[in-house]
Amino acid sequence: MTIVVEGRQLSKVYRMEREDVYALNDVSLVVNQGDLVALVGKSGSGTSTLLHILGCLQRPTSGLVLVEGKDVTRLSDRDLAQTRGQKIGFVFQAFNLLPNESALRNVELPLEYQGVPSGERRERAQRALEEVGLGDRAEHHPDELAGGQRQRVAIARALVHNPSVILADEPTGALDSRSSAEVMALFQKLNDQGRTVVIVTHDATIASHCRRLITLTDGRIVDSREAPRTPASLPTAVDDAVPQAPAGRRLVCPRCSSDNAPGGETCQRCTFPLSLTTEDKKLIGQRLSGVSPGLSGVESPIEKADVRWQGLLEELRKTPLFAELGPKNLTKLLPALEEQRYPRGATIIRQGDPGDSFYILRQGSVRVARERHGIYPAVLATLGPGEGFGEMALLTGQPRSATITASTYVVVWRLSQEAFQELLRENLSLALHFNRIVSQRLQVLQQRLLS
Repeated sequence: MTIVVEGRQLSKVYRMEREDVYALNDVSLVVNQGDLVALVGKSGSGTSTLLHILGCLQRPTSGLVLVEGKDVTRLSDRDLAQTRGQKIGFVFQAFNLLPNESALRNVELPLEYQGVPSGERRERAQRALEEVGLGDRAEHHPDELAGGQRQRVAIARALVHNPSVILADEPTGALDSRSSAEVMALFQKLNDQGRTVVIVTHDATIASHCRRLITLTDGRIVDSREAPRTPASLPTAVDDAVPQAPAGRRLVCPRCSSDNAPGGETCQRCTFPLSLTTEDKKLIGQRLSGVSPGLSGVESPIEKADVRWQGLLEELRKTPLFAELGPKNLTKLLPALEEQRYPRGATIIRQGDPGDSFYILRQGSVRVARERHGIYPAVLATLGPGEGFGEMALLTGQPRSATITASTYVVVWRLSQEAFQELLRENLSLALHFNRIVSQRLQVLQQRLLS
């Protein structure tokens, strides 16, 4: 049996103060041609880290990764990027589709960066869409597609360069049960045709559709077994809730998803840029195809994020909300953090909006302003790198008490309330810690009101 991807004694270690925190600890596994594998584990168990290392998006601290028998662990950044672009197809939970481009253009984009001629690009992209059952939706934009259809476009994009293996990180995490069944039926169909697929999931139902189950706990494989596969059949009435196309092809904001009139340069609600330049599209193509920018020594975006984990752990430790957490619990937060970028002048949060996220500044500065009794907002503070805002939104969900605006180009780490609550459900020690903080803060507030 042909081995497609193999990991040998893989470890991924983050150093925090004087303690080593293991995201992976001596993990070995083999993925054979034609496998349909589920990597199962709670948040923070190491499943996504393992997937990223097998997919050459991160480098292990120790151990070897072999892709079709070739050791890729010590390849240069350029050669590693070429391996990703040629051998591996990625599917992500958030789809990562360009909202103002058609399904066909979204699938074409990785091929465009690889220099494939336009006629061949369109032909291959159309074939990939037909393979996932969306040949008749090639000219539809993401806002004209249901959630399951958007993920199928993302799967077509992963298939378009005919990779040796498809790696899917929580591909049904943003879908309802019917759309999830639709996507899993597609993965099973692709597997029946000989495709090799590895899926990270927290959902036992999704895992039951796979031929092999590998369970991780605290960075170690604790169970690996063959399993009888449960067929995932498509719903009888597929995608009857497809969104209606907005009249006049209105523009969808990539950040807040609000609808904007044609021709606008920035979102009317959050001021985020609506139009992508050629360079923007080129960069996105690089990320989707796994190819690094043309300069040698440039890391992939996830490799760069991996290098920053150590600094992020320290920044979390300095934040009052997380100051008392130990390294192991802090590390559990890392997979839930999402990097976001804002241009100068963009509104990150608006006073009165629902509180649904906590932010840590990585780069740039922001202004904190509050409006009272209809008076023009007064600037209360300026925050810089390493400082956080919106922590009470995680704990209570209370409306925003101030408006946060980017003074410069800004990069933040965002922790959504939804992801945070999922972490609490899966980690009792975290839940007890934050329940205690809420009680303490409510007591302080009550004392202030009585004094």
